[in-house]
Parts: sequence; structure tokens; C-alpha cells
Amino acid sequence: MALRGLAALLTLVATTVGLPLTLYRLGGSPIPPRVPSLHVVTFVLLHRDNGSLFLGAIRDVSWLAWAGFTVAVLAEAQAALRGRPAPRLHLAGLQGAAGRLVAVASVTFTAPVAVTLVSSPAMA
Repeated sequence: MALRGLAALLTLVATTVGLPLTLYRLGGSPIPPRVPSLHVVTFVLLHRDNGSLFLGAIRDVSWLAWAGFTVAVLAEAQAALRGRPAPRLHLAGLQGAAGRLVAVASVTFTAPVAVTLVSSPAMA
């Protein structure tokens, strides 16, 4: 069980911290340095693409998926800390995955403390 919790915690850290670093290194920032004009957007959409538009769309969708997953992890983590159900975010499965990872990690690392407290003799 401890190995499963450690794997869940490492997965959470890798996806919320490591993934944006990798995305930035491979694709750059999702925020353009300046907003393209309507003429530039029209030209890019109406002319033959060399693949850069497709790769840019993949980059932007990847950043959006990371942001959605991170929001879901934060919602699930705060709910786990408060002992309440998390708000429903409607993130197309991202919240379910985040909820399972947070639940496994939180049960693994909080249950031994609770068991130790319950099993220790009471002080008079």
C-alpha cells in the first residue's frame, strides 16, 4: 500500500510540476508575445500549412489539459484536507483521475498516523 501511495504522489508531482516544465521546454509558452492581427489569422487559416499550425494546436491543447488537471488536483486536495466532497468541475474525466490519485496518496500518508494515535496507550 505504501508503494501505491508513493507512486500516486510521484505521479501527482510529475504531472503538476514536471509536465509544465517539459511542455515549456518542448513547445514554449502558450501565451503569444503579442496578439496576432485579424489579417495574420486569416492568412494562416486560408493558406497551406507546413505543420506549424497543427503543432501549435497540440501545444495549446496540452497546456489546457495540464491546467484542467492541476485545477482538479487542487480541488481534490483541498477537499481531502477539509474532509468534504470536492466540487464537481466537469473536466471530462480529469477530475476522476485526480481524485483517485489524491485519495490514494492521502490515505497512504495519513492512515499510519491515525493508526498510531489510536493504538498508542492513553496517558492518564
